[in-house]
Amino acid sequence: MIRLAVMASDPRKYLPLDKSDVINTRALLALGYPALAPYLRELLEWLQDGNWPISRPIGKFLLTIPQAVAPFIQEVLEGDDHPWKYWCIVRLIGEMTPAVAEQYRIELFRLAVCPTLAEAQNELNEVAKDALQKLWPCEYHFRSTPLLNNHEADG
Repeated sequence: MIRLAVMASDPRKYLPLDKSDVINTRALLALGYPALAPYLRELLEWLQDGNWPISRPIGKFLLTIPQAVAPFIQEVLEGDDHPWKYWCIVRLIGEMTPAVAEQYRIELFRLAVCPTLAEAQNELNEVAKDALQKLWPCEYHFRSTPLLNNHEADG
């Protein structure tokens, strides 16, 4: 009980020191929301590489407060850090309920059908397609091969 009181008084002490700081991450996440509200952007930064040991538990925590973290996810989607976008789609957006993920649907669709070269090289188009099909399975069906136009089919 004393440890919890100390933790609640200063969550900054438990911010992860590095990508493998599972102990501090567990202690920090135990504080829950809203105690961690001031640190949501910092926590989201640990999703920059989904292979880091603390990425998965932080992602699971952030999924419990999707509306609170939404502005920060939107910042990532508007930025140029493609691996971070990838992991936000895989770990967060693709795991949300359709109602919550609706706010990202237009950007997911753009990534799926009209990615930039850099976005395609980072497979954002593929994870966006996967997320769209998972969230709205009756609405999105993507072919893996290009369609032939009418002239090629006739020839």
